[in-house]
Amino acid sequence: MKRILSKLKKTIPYCILGVIVIFLTITLINIYGFKKKTDDYLYIKSIPYSSHIYSKRNKMDICIPNGTGDMGLVLYIHGGAWVAGSKDAYENDLKSISQQGCITASMNYHYVSNKHNVFDIEDEITECLNKIYEIAKKHNINITSAILSGGSAGAHLSMLYAYSRTNESKIPIKAVYALYGPTDLTNKFYESPLSDKYYDLFSWVCGKKFTNKTEYLDAYDNLQKASPFFYSSSAVPTILVFGSNDIVIDRMDNINLANELINNSIPVTSFEMPNSGHGLTGEGDEELANEHYNTFINYIDNYLKK
Repeated sequence: MKRILSKLKKTIPYCILGVIVIFLTITLINIYGFKKKTDDYLYIKSIPYSSHIYSKRNKMDICIPNGTGDMGLVLYIHGGAWVAGSKDAYENDLKSISQQGCITASMNYHYVSNKHNVFDIEDEITECLNKIYEIAKKHNINITSAILSGGSAGAHLSMLYAYSRTNESKIPIKAVYALYGPTDLTNKFYESPLSDKYYDLFSWVCGKKFTNKTEYLDAYDNLQKASPFFYSSSAVPTILVFGSNDIVIDRMDNINLANELINNSIPVTSFEMPNSGHGLTGEGDEELANEHYNTFINYIDNYLKK
């Protein structure tokens, strides 16, 4: 027994030291992010970008290609009906698109709730963009412009920010690559399926509580302010990609926005995927998928490298 106690006395300090090392390692990762360096890029994961009171989800991943001087940025904003999803879905995109000679990043944001709406998320996008700008400066890179991209709710947030708040960040937004995103939350398409669940969601999105169809109509002004369509006169060049068989997002949302952008002389390229629903995974749309992706690459060349 004495031998066992003697051994424990000798090993306990090392156990405590190990716990301290693990704790410090986790703390440093939470503060500075996890870094991975390759011959082509520096990848930093889970960098905090905000000191906001709700900052637990305010983290981003960034991929910085080798080089210095002027560069563009592609920022991905995840989807998930504004209440789910993660920046982690874009890790492969960050690494591959960075090979186009631009910085890439993806961000988490706080899900909408009765305390947090899309206008708060727009504030978080500003904070994220400014943090990316500061990080780039430390690597002797000057970010001159950005493209925002996302799917579903991420497309909505990308368009809403680029059309209505682009002048708030240190990086000007030059274009949007929007995949199957809603553009007009006042669209009657969204009235018919409204249940208690949808009432809550749309209330959280626009920041005005409503519990029935009458109150939903009373929230029109708030829903309008949360809709990219109503900012089309101040929009930026946009790629719209949507499925003909989407039962979540009305295809007319994207068609109407495209027409409105054309009326306002804003460059827009639309791709309707005839065999796809929400998520654009329909068989037979592969050629169009390659086409809209190549258009995105052309947007990078035209709007980030000039």
